[in-house]
Amino acid sequence: MIDEIKSETVVNAVKKAFSTRGKTKGMLKKSCPPSNTLEAAVWQALQPNPYKLSIGMQFFFTHEQRLVFDLIRHLFPDGAGKDWDMEQLKSLGAW
Repeated sequence: MIDEIKSETVVNAVKKAFSTRGKTKGMLKKSCPPSNTLEAAVWQALQPNPYKLSIGMQFFFTHEQRLVFDLIRHLFPDGAGKDWDMEQLKSLGAW
């Protein structure tokens, strides 16, 4: 599976799926990256908030995006991403 795609490509996609500045630094970006990117596949795989997932986007993944999505889901079955909105709702006791 990973033989079909370069590991550095996957690492770069993972890095780009996370926020690097501001109050959400180290968390997943607040919204999904553009749907034609590998970052979108990583973001979808790591997103713990089911209200932000897009089944339609996942349905139309390219072969490469599907490989990355499946790899990330295999490595992190419960999702490793932290969603800022979900964290705020948890702190208020609403999640």
